[in-house]
Amino acid sequence: MAFGRDPGDGGYVLHVDLVVRWPGVSPDVADPLLEEADALCPYAKMAWQGTPTTITFAP
Repeated sequence: MAFGRDPGDGGYVLHVDLVVRWPGVSPDVADPLLEEADALCPYAKMAWQGTPTTITFAP
């Protein structure tokens, strides 16, 4: 995971790299499964589509 500045708005941005090691499984088998997992995984969805956020001031 990396943390830095977003050049688009000057705010902050996180970047996540995930490496899957799957001994004994060929790329031909793993690639479509990882693509499907990426589409279904709530953490991947959060990373790609954003996370609903509420900011509330509590005096």
